[in-house]
Amino acid sequence: MHSATAIVSAATDNPAARALGTVVVQVPPAGADTLSSWARLVTAVGPGEGTTALTGTWLTPDSLAVLPTGALLLTADQHPGRQWRITLLRADPDAENGLDVLKRWARRTPPGRQQLAAVRTHLAADAADHTVGATITANRHPGRCHRCTRQIPARAGWLHHHGPGRHTLTHRPGDCPPPAETVEPNAYPGRCLLCEGWVDAGEGRAVLVDRTPAPLTRTPQARRARYAPEHRTCPEAPAPGPLTTDDRWCVDCRRRIHPGHGHRLPDGTHRHTTCPAHDPGPLWLIHRPATAPLATGTTTVVRLRPRPGEPPVPEHAPGARTLDETGFAELIATVEDATDPDADGRTLALLRPATWDEAIPLLVERAELDLDAAPAASTFRAVWQRERICGDAPWLAEITGHHPLYGLRRTFMSAQRDYDALQDRYGWRGVHYLWTLRTNRVYEAGWPVDPVDPAWRGIRRTGVRTRVTAQERAFLRVTAQGDIEQISREQAQAWLRNAAGTAAAELER
Repeated sequence: MHSATAIVSAATDNPAARALGTVVVQVPPAGADTLSSWARLVTAVGPGEGTTALTGTWLTPDSLAVLPTGALLLTADQHPGRQWRITLLRADPDAENGLDVLKRWARRTPPGRQQLAAVRTHLAADAADHTVGATITANRHPGRCHRCTRQIPARAGWLHHHGPGRHTLTHRPGDCPPPAETVEPNAYPGRCLLCEGWVDAGEGRAVLVDRTPAPLTRTPQARRARYAPEHRTCPEAPAPGPLTTDDRWCVDCRRRIHPGHGHRLPDGTHRHTTCPAHDPGPLWLIHRPATAPLATGTTTVVRLRPRPGEPPVPEHAPGARTLDETGFAELIATVEDATDPDADGRTLALLRPATWDEAIPLLVERAELDLDAAPAASTFRAVWQRERICGDAPWLAEITGHHPLYGLRRTFMSAQRDYDALQDRYGWRGVHYLWTLRTNRVYEAGWPVDPVDPAWRGIRRTGVRTRVTAQERAFLRVTAQGDIEQISREQAQAWLRNAAGTAAAELER
């Protein structure tokens, strides 16, 4: 049996063992010739005879447990010849191993009236509240020590119980062998201690770098590496990192790295083992939603903000135009490569400036749109109105430019409200919203339309702010004749290219 000092040392990692008013005790082990053995924390003694009158928690012999001070422990060992040895103990922080022996009996039968009477006499007033804290039992099966990672035979170590389904196996105090200075080969990959190159598992040796035993609690310290890999002989050109296992993008050539053809660098970027031959020129990577993917070889108009390390959009590129002072720009680009949608539904596309031959069809289309978006000489104004339906209101916003995240920059406009056609006292139908639109401006609008959610009245009564109607959206402008017409997104963007200056001058006036 271990000393009380060793027992407390083995349990110091458990917060419950250090709680005020508790004692770390060692449940007596079973003898070598014992036929059966049991131990029980007794919390009450009821009517009746024998152990059926006892209430409490069963404990495992030869284990550690955190018990309240003054708790009663009854143990019984059956020896050959129908001989029973019964012991009544009390948790005492000053006793050896945390247990003070109160009574001993030797009987030919299990505990009876005499033992129950003694338990009633020594039972504490608060015994009904006594519970077992953390427990440490002998391991029934072999396993690996959490502290030194060496193998432990069955019943030779401590099994620390942290809760339902959670436990940790360690050697008993003082039984952990000293760690080896080196282990060959290394079981885990990592960066070499000498050259900082990459060492794959089994390609080098592991060197001890930390002798601190791992704590029993699952903290970040418990996951730190106690060994670090090292080359047996460092190569002249060590691998900068592990081989790629999926598609990545090279930090040097910006091309795709197929699995096994590149390495992950210490800063988290990736690089080809040998970059393939490619034409020099600016390249950019952009994310696209799954609803608007870009196929390889596609030539299209894109708006992007170069990432750190990427070149700016060249001024001479087809369709190039700077949209703001942060580098957000527009150009006609060709997709060199594109990935399949990821878990978030996004694709990654590699772009280069399109050649003039590739850009001609889009330039012709742009010229036609620019002619249609020429500023009008008139200064007509027109009123646009829509009805509020089932509590869902329409909205109108003026398009003022491009936005890196939302595509277009919008300024939402306040509406005038007309209640003359009100159909109910709640304002769910018949309230009209009115806005005044001007020529040489482009707007985006959204308004509610039927069908509605059949349960919309119940939703409105709950006070939940949610849409119960369908919504239509469109881009609007006022024609030279003073009419309001719907236009496409491409027409709205053409107006931004050609009429933004005119709108800015009008705003100044």
